[in-house]
Amino acid sequence: MKLGPIITTLVVLGSGVGLTAVFINSASPYVKIAELQPTSRDVHVTGQLQQKTLQQSTVKGLTASFELADGPAHVPVDYTGPALSNLAEARQVVVVGSMEHGRFHAEKMLVKCPSKYESKDKGTS
Repeated sequence: MKLGPIITTLVVLGSGVGLTAVFINSASPYVKIAELQPTSRDVHVTGQLQQKTLQQSTVKGLTASFELADGPAHVPVDYTGPALSNLAEARQVVVVGSMEHGRFHAEKMLVKCPSKYESKDKGTS
């Protein structure tokens, strides 16, 4: 019996198991604001950015504090990370992070800005 095919099969299976484990450990679920628990960790939360609550500083990267709303549910968010050029125009935001002391601490943020994709001439097709 040849060892080459057996070793190749074991390497492929080991790689598959390793990649699956990495994927499972890095995946985080989407939850609604109302579903957040005080111990929620590594979750995605999406909601409407309440522009009137936005406070940001771009001294070293970006620090921003704002309120995120999803219907009647609200959560205060603190974000520290790379500066986002379109945060001031954002309507909907996805934040990734954890709840701590009644605030959501975001490590990553995705800004959805639909006006970026709308036509400037709304009357023309």
